[in-house]
Amino acid sequence: MAKAPAGASGLPASVARRFTSPAALALAAAAIALGLVLWNLARPSATDVQLAADRPAVTGSTSPASTAAELGAATRDVMAKLTNRLASLQDRGSAAAAIPDLAATRDQLAKLESAIQALPPASRSAVASAVNAARPALQKAAETAVGATGQESLKTIVDQILLQVDRLARA
Repeated sequence: MAKAPAGASGLPASVARRFTSPAALALAAAAIALGLVLWNLARPSATDVQLAADRPAVTGSTSPASTAAELGAATRDVMAKLTNRLASLQDRGSAAAAIPDLAATRDQLAKLESAIQALPPASRSAVASAVNAARPALQKAAETAVGATGQESLKTIVDQILLQVDRLARA
């Protein structure tokens, strides 16, 4: 098979002809033009940039209702995970392994409690209702875990958690 002689660009002549033909150049120009049009449509305008600069930064949720809903969901999630974790404790070994997780949960509940206290009274009441609904299952799991393991350090942290849950239930 014979090689085509190289053109001035260093490419074989057949390749150089293919990419410099009028049709190829027109296609490339059309692709570039389309790209520029799409880029121009997608980029933010000067007005959008100015409006974004004038808008105050949002550090939290945008409305008390969404904050209350988010805090309520977070509280329900923490309580469900806590209930499941306590229900899984069957012996001293599992109780000892769970103590760091339970301490982290206690700290998480404390953060939630301070955030919930900042809510309006009606929102705090809604969160308290959710806590009250989950409290019996949590209480039962806590009693079972402490009774089954007999570990005093577990009882101490579970008591601290239950006190926090009682405060949340009265929020």
